[in-house]
Amino acid sequence: MQEQLAEDYGFREIRVVDGDQGRSGASIGIRSGFDEVCRLVAGDLVGAVFAVTASRLSREMRVFSDLIVLCRHHDTVLVLDGRPRDPSNPQDVGMLHVEGTFAEMDNGLRMQGLRDARRAKARLGKRVTRIPTGWIVGADGAVIFDPETYDAIKELPNLFWTHGSAYAAVAAMRKAGKNLPVRRRGRLDWNVPTVERFMDFLRRPASSGTYVFGRTESATTLPRLPNGHHARKRVAEDQWIKIENYYPAYLTTEEQAEISSQVSRNGFRSKRRPGRGAAFCQGMLTCALCGGTLTVADPRPRTFSHRYQCTAQSARFGSRSCQSLQGRDIDAAVERIVLEAVSAPPVSLLTAALEEARAVERAHASHVEAERVRLLREQESLVDQLTSIDPRNSGVHSLMQRKLEEAIAARAEFERRVASEPMRAPVDGNEGELNELCRIVADLPDL
Repeated sequence: MQEQLAEDYGFREIRVVDGDQGRSGASIGIRSGFDEVCRLVAGDLVGAVFAVTASRLSREMRVFSDLIVLCRHHDTVLVLDGRPRDPSNPQDVGMLHVEGTFAEMDNGLRMQGLRDARRAKARLGKRVTRIPTGWIVGADGAVIFDPETYDAIKELPNLFWTHGSAYAAVAAMRKAGKNLPVRRRGRLDWNVPTVERFMDFLRRPASSGTYVFGRTESATTLPRLPNGHHARKRVAEDQWIKIENYYPAYLTTEEQAEISSQVSRNGFRSKRRPGRGAAFCQGMLTCALCGGTLTVADPRPRTFSHRYQCTAQSARFGSRSCQSLQGRDIDAAVERIVLEAVSAPPVSLLTAALEEARAVERAHASHVEAERVRLLREQESLVDQLTSIDPRNSGVHSLMQRKLEEAIAARAEFERRVASEPMRAPVDGNEGELNELCRIVADLPDL
């Protein structure tokens, strides 16, 4: 149609650019046809550009404005909807901008309608995203475990708890030659495990059976990706669409919460404790300049002393370390301050601790004796009931006989547990012994 219109306007050399058919006009990142038109116009090879509407050229006003400016500088006419527009004419330029604005608005309304339709469909429990790896659609249309990946995924929580961390679990998997599954377009592949992929299986809502839609959305404020689309940003959790018990679950939500807590505890910042080596203050010193945690450098050949250094800024920005301090001097100063600050505990404190230990011992003994008496009385009560039953009533007699045997076994098991408990050291002491203990620990540096 546009080719015939160009002939009617008198153009004899006509070039049809249709490489962008089926591609959105909302972005130019993947539109080779639009790029070709711009190159031809910039090369002074085009007298007029014919398009059905402005939306066929671009649905983004910024890009459409650039095309208008390009056509004005190279004396190229835009023919939209069968009407020529001269980019050098202010009135035509105004109309072009109006058409471009309506094209951009139409695109925004259309995309919003599609997003609302997808969210409405998701609220009804209908799947609008692909099924994650680990599940497939059964013959009856229901989502079921993927038999090819079930054993590999079901093993991941056990690996995490066995090794205590995701890093150790992944290292063990790689050592054992185990891979993680990933299903793309129906095809199953097995990839080398990574920590990120490993934790994705454990922490994603689908693993606990929950279907989630709307966790991210396209953000026009973020830069475009190489495919021309805007980057996506996370959405607040209270705006997600969640449907529980949608998938068969590999683990419960409580197990996922425990795994997340363990991951947080595994973090270096949360530990704040010394690690391997001779450094006295590992993980406990903070840089006063940037707030980062000081790390420990290996001993240097000449000084044979480790060093505390701040690598937070250098690791992140490639800049120089904030500071580097001799570890031997820092450790000696901290040790001296700690020993000077610690004094011998007062006698009253030791007396209170001794009394508390005695109270715990008395409570344990009282509990054991009370349980022994309860089991004995229960056994005696069953004996009395059994003797009062007519033996000819075989059903009731057998039932009471079985209960009595169970009570005798429970009492014997209790006595066995009590006898197997380790002997408790007697909690004893007097005021003289406590005073002597305070005198001994008063001189901590010598001690």
